[in-house]
Amino acid sequence: LKYTEEEAFGKTISELDLWTSKKERKAMLSKLDETSKVNDFEAEFYTRDNKILPGSLAASFIELNGEKCVLSVVHDITGRKQVQEGIRRAYHIQQALAEIMRISLQPETLQETLVRALEIILTCPTFIMLKEGALFVTREDGNTLELVAHYNLAEPLQTACARLPFGKCLCGRAAASREIVFVDHVDESHEISYEGIKPHGHYCVPILFDDRVLGVLNTYVDAGY
Repeated sequence: LKYTEEEAFGKTISELDLWTSKKERKAMLSKLDETSKVNDFEAEFYTRDNKILPGSLAASFIELNGEKCVLSVVHDITGRKQVQEGIRRAYHIQQALAEIMRISLQPETLQETLVRALEIILTCPTFIMLKEGALFVTREDGNTLELVAHYNLAEPLQTACARLPFGKCLCGRAAASREIVFVDHVDESHEISYEGIKPHGHYCVPILFDDRVLGVLNTYVDAGY
């Protein structure tokens, strides 16, 4: 946890304030009281530079100079957590893709299918996004985006973004550059705005096929994310 021996020696766990959750610490101590030994208790701990370290704790009672003490060892399980998170993300993405494939085979209009597909993407647990977004497709002229599906999009934007030339605002810029455009707050790059717009960030993702821009997916994230 990046403490030197001199910094840690003689201090209690409470004084060092290592546990990120008092509830977890209490649960570990309760389990230790019941069983006298704890193994592989997962918790998070603060490092000296105030970062969070996922750890697996083993603890048992010992006697030291006639006093009952707790001996505990924490293993860094950052690697294990990264693997678990990768598996979780892959599972949710596969579930979303399977659901989009399923609805694409239903007897619905293209508009209905795109709206439902957008909803699936925005509500996928693995993506940290606000439940708000839009999907644009490129019109026949090859340099204009048309709003074809949205999810919780503010009414002023539905009107203002119905047709969007390549290069205009964030979505148009993503289409023109063929690269993801990201901003983490509302600023001057939002050429299209309205009174009362709430703080947010954007990912504008161009949808490409060979040398063509088929459209743009616009998702919202918390401001400063």
